[in-house]
Order: sequence, then C-alpha cells, then structure tokens
Amino acid sequence: MRTTRRNFLKTVAAAVGGAALVKGAVEKTTPKAVAEEANLTFTPQHLDYYPPFDKWNDWKEPSGDYWKKHGGALRNGVKLINYMIVPTVCSNCEAACGLTAWVDKDEMVVRKFMGNPFHTGSRGRNCAKGYATLSQMYDPDRIPFPLKRAPGSKRGEGKWVRTTWDEALKTIGERMREVIKKAKNGNEYAKK
Repeated sequence: MRTTRRNFLKTVAAAVGGAALVKGAVEKTTPKAVAEEANLTFTPQHLDYYPPFDKWNDWKEPSGDYWKKHGGALRNGVKLINYMIVPTVCSNCEAACGLTAWVDKDEMVVRKFMGNPFHTGSRGRNCAKGYATLSQMYDPDRIPFPLKRAPGSKRGEGKWVRTTWDEALKTIGERMREVIKKAKNGNEYAKK
C-alpha cells in the first residue's frame, strides 16, 4: 500500500480510536476500579491486607507486639491502637515507592510503614528499605537539625554546633555561588 496523506490519516485515526477503546476497557478493569466496585482494596488477600480507603483516618487494630505474643488471635480486653494512615513516599532510592505511615492518633507517633496499595508503581509492595524507614525516623544517631563545623575546629575533628535552617541554606548558597564564579567557563546564573 502506497503511503499517501489520506492513508496516513486513516491509519492514525484508527490507532487513536483503538487506543481510546482500549483505555476505556482497561480503566474499567484495573484492580483499583474492581476494588472500588467491590468495596475492597485491590491487594490479593493472600499477600497483604489493607483497610478500606474510607477508614484510613480512623482504623483500629491491636499492636504488633500483641499479635506476636498471641499468634494473631484476638483476646478480650485488648487495647486497640487508633491509627491514622497517611500516604507518603519512600526516599531510600530513586524508585520512590508508595508507603503508608501508620500514625498512632493518641500519641501522634508513627508506629509502622506499609506499602500503599493505591500507588501506581509499587501497588502496595515494598522492599526492605521501605520498611526500614521507621528505623531511620527514630534512629538515635539521626541528625534532626542542621549542623556546622565549630569555630576554630578543623575538618575531620568531628566538632559541630547547631545552626538554623536559614543560616545553613544561606551558607550553602554563598559557597555554591563562589564555586560557580571560579569555574573556567563561567556560568550565566552566577552573574545574577
């Protein structure tokens, strides 16, 4: 078949129309759409369980320690933790998988991280790095505020003083500007 303008336009129109039909069919059969229709989450039950999305702001379940001690069986008089489930993203690698932070509403402390079943990339599954986010949050060696080298100390001595975010960002900006100005080819941004 000879490629003419008319044949080209027919082919493009058919492709666009076909794509639109497929998109409509796919949207109606995505796990999320099926889960919403059945009022369930779309993670297979034999893999994980996630509360329904409409209950993410007020979800109650026993603590993990209780489950470990009693093999998952509920007993009378168990204190349930009132969770607020907050969608977030893992920052441990460039994949940025979806996580949910399970915040204890009584103490306003994150108790655990789980995969986000509505994240289009990870779909509720995460590697060990994602689950390790909790350890990073409460690590005693974590640096929760900016530090700068103590006056009079030398590089490598490990002497630090606390500084403000504004001062830290200003210092970093000034140093970056100096480096750019000293560059051989120059940089138009340094001239501003």
